[in-house]
This record gives sequence, structure tokens and C-alpha cells, in this order.
Amino acid sequence: MTPLTINICKTEDRTTFIESLNTCNLSKVPATTPVWTPLEFIIKDSKDLELGSVLGAIKDWNSLNVKTLWVKEAHRRQGIGTPLLNHIKSKAKAKGAYTVMVDTFDVQTEKFYLKNDYQLIDEINYFLKGHRKIYFSKTLNE
Repeated sequence: MTPLTINICKTEDRTTFIESLNTCNLSKVPATTPVWTPLEFIIKDSKDLELGSVLGAIKDWNSLNVKTLWVKEAHRRQGIGTPLLNHIKSKAKAKGAYTVMVDTFDVQTEKFYLKNDYQLIDEINYFLKGHRKIYFSKTLNE
């Protein structure tokens, strides 16, 4: 075997790698949706003040991946996060998504997702020193 080298990954290398990985995955499990569909929403009050946002996307296999749900500190626990979450879920369901995936940390929103009937799928202990990274899922046909 010839000697191996490991180098810093360049943008074009990353693109090639991701395209190759996607091609491999899609050859084994064909996509059920042809495009990546971003779903990104902001919630505002009557004075047009931004209170929070939710960022997600429908991926290859019709699953909504919620990347970020955020509410300004001063407006938390006032019924703002749940309408944001419900809004992105309803938009995703209307576009054919049938499941939602989200990950968070135990110091953030674990109780919020449990309160909204998400199922805890898995967790990684000590992902952050002394804290867990938590994975949730929910089907949209409920």
C-alpha cells in the first residue's frame, strides 16, 4: 500500500464528498421528495417586534428537520414557541412531510418538546460537559 496523506478539506472536496454520499444513500433508498424545501418563519407581535423564529426544511425522505426554534428570552413561557412549532409542522404536513426530527440540549428545550408530545428517540450523555444532546421525533399523521 502506498503512503496515505490527510489534508484539510477544501470546498470543492466537500461538495464532491457530499454529492457522492447523497448518490450512495439515494441509490439504496430513493427520495420521496425531489428537492430540499426550506421552511423558515418569524413570529411578531402587533407592533411588528420579532419575538422568535423557527428554521427547518423538508428533506429527501419527506421528513421535516427543525434546525432551530428560538424565542427571545423576555418572551419565553408566554405561549410563543408552541404556535411556531405548530405552524412549521402544518406547513410541512401540507407539503407531504410525515415526520418531524429535532435535536436539542437538556439545558434548552427538552421539557418543551415533551410537552408538545414529541417522542424522545435517543440521547448522547456528556455531549457538552455535564449535559445531554437529545433527539426527538413526531409523526405528522396524528
